[in-house]
Order: sequence, then C-alpha cells, then structure tokens
Amino acid sequence: MNFKNILINLLPNFPNKRFGIYSGTNTKEEWWLMANSLSNFKKEYENKDYILESSTTIPAPIAPNIMVSDIDWQCDGQDIIFNEDDFNLYQEQNNVDLIALWLNDSKNTSFLDDNINIDDIVYNTDECYTSSFASTPFFTLDIDSENQNDTIIARYMTFALETNKDMNEDGFNILNEAAIFDTTLSANIFKGPMQYTEIIYDNYAGIDLENIPYEWGWHREDIDRINLEGDQIEFSWLFFNYYGKHMTIIQPMSSEYGQYFEGDPDQFNFPYILRQGNIENNSGDAYGLFYSTNSKFFLFNVLEPIEQN
Repeated sequence: MNFKNILINLLPNFPNKRFGIYSGTNTKEEWWLMANSLSNFKKEYENKDYILESSTTIPAPIAPNIMVSDIDWQCDGQDIIFNEDDFNLYQEQNNVDLIALWLNDSKNTSFLDDNINIDDIVYNTDECYTSSFASTPFFTLDIDSENQNDTIIARYMTFALETNKDMNEDGFNILNEAAIFDTTLSANIFKGPMQYTEIIYDNYAGIDLENIPYEWGWHREDIDRINLEGDQIEFSWLFFNYYGKHMTIIQPMSSEYGQYFEGDPDQFNFPYILRQGNIENNSGDAYGLFYSTNSKFFLFNVLEPIEQN
C-alpha cells in the first residue's frame, strides 16, 4: 500500500489563507480557507474503488506576546527581573509578504537586508540558564492565554538564518561559524551531541591558518523543532544552537492532532501506542491523521554573552 503525506499549513496574517494540498509528486490543488472553518478532504485513486475521506477544523489565529512569567526566577540567589518591553515581536511587520522568497527557498534570506525590526537576545551561558529543561528562560511567550487555552498544542520551529555568520570579523564566512559551542554534559543530554564537519580551508584563500579556532567545524542542527502544550511557553537555551538572526514559527495544531497523540504531543510514546486516526475509507478501517495549522512567526537576533570585567 502507498502512504501519502498531505500537509495543510495556513500562512500568517492573511484574512483568507491560501495553501496547497500536495498528493503524490505532480499534482497540486489550491484552496482558500478561513480560520475556524471546516475543511473536508476526499481522495479517489484512479482505477481503484478506494476513497479516503477526512476533515479538519482550521485553528483560530493566535496573537503571540511577551509576558512576565508567573515563576519567580533566580540566578545565583539573585532575582531575575523580566521586562515585557525588552521584546516587541513586531507582529505588524512580520507578515507572509516579508518572507515570501524565503518560503519558496529557505536559503534566500534577502529579507534580512531590508532594514527590518528584530529583537535582540543575549545568550547567557551562566549555569542557571544552561543546565536543564527547567533553566531560567530568556523570555516567556504568551500565545493564547486571553482565551484561557492552556491545553493548546503547538509546534515551535526555530530556524537559524545566519549559520555562517562572520563571528570573529576576519572577513571570512566559515561553514557553521556561528554555532554555539557547548560540549558540557547538560548540553549533550538536552541538546544532543555536537556534530563535526571538516572545513576545507583551501576554499578560503588568505585565511590565517595559524589561528584557526578549535570550535570551528563543530555544530548542531540549524532547525530546532519541538511540540509543546500550553499557552505560556518559556523560551530558554534549548531553542538556540546558533548566534545571529533567527526565525521562530509557531503552528497551533487543530483539535484532531491533540486527539491523535492523546496527551503525547512530542510523540515520546509513539512506537508503543496505536493511534486513533481520523481517516475514513469506503473499504473498511483506515489509519492516519489529517490536521491543520495556523502559523505566526517572529524574528530575533541571538547575541554572544556579555563578558564580565
């Protein structure tokens, strides 16, 4: 049997969202839908009496904001003071038109050259910030608490957009030069071990071979993906593997997704639980999930830690 993946991904800040449904490799259908609307799917296979059907309710739009956490965070016995005004998120600026070229080609980051507004985040390396899942966050994101939706499940995808940034300002953009080098036990446990890619320095004519940093070549993934439940999310060190400019896309999942994963949004128990899908067919039982998302995004610039004198 041939299985097909069908993705619906609504684009941010559109009153009517245009998206594609892909089936196989050569066909594409485009529909216009609105948030909170019901979308039905039907797939008929040529020369076969076999029909798949399902439906999904498009999630309501979210309005991400920065909030002061309900938790009294401390570092080395000192209270951490968070200020909502430290971050803006610039939601009026961050619409799909801004990143249209990037959506078609993730290597095209020319929109960063348009003098746009981007929040700065200092990557603090103190142990209280970089020790576990419960480390002190850099900020707290509120995505839907106005509707008291503390059971919302969303996918958070953070893209490093400047992995080859010239961090030491020597005029060369070395492969993965902007990677955050961290081989501590905590980082290896919670972020996973770093990978090494050999750098061919012959491609960088004139580089000072006598002063090559040991860290060059070591890196982690440039895309961080995690599914989280709740309307208040602590953004900590675990979201960031690189310095430089980043984009975080937030994708609230439709109710079908939550029902399918039954309180296991990050799929930790996926191999051990037979999921209850929402795909039906005319020949008996079917297995699978048809769901939708409704995305928003924001940009930020991860800065190196401030050196203490």
